Amino acid sequence: MKFIAVVGVLGLIIANTMWGGYVFTVLWAWFVVPTFKLQALTLAPAIGLSLMVRFVVYKHRDEAKPPEAVTFNSVTQNIAKSAVVSTVVLCIGAVVQQFM
Repeated sequence: MKFIAVVGVLGLIIANTMWGGYVFTVLWAWFVVPTFKLQALTLAPAIGLSLMVRFVVYKHRDEAKPPEAVTFNSVTQNIAKSAVVSTVVLCIGAVVQQFM
């Protein structure tokens, strides 16, 4: 059972990373390409840039949680929050792009 949960979480992380990269490519194409006349990004470089930006701006929260407080549900909730944030950003970007 634990093995299936770990594989499921890894699958969600990979899917969420790809979704974030896709959102990055779309936002790049909408705003950076026409504004700065740069090339469009493909998915792999967008994922790399997205991961790099997350690494650079990461803020460590000093919320010391005991290991038993980290559950499958808490991990999947954090992954879902990240996917929702990417979706909301894409929707807001779509609205803003209509005014360009």
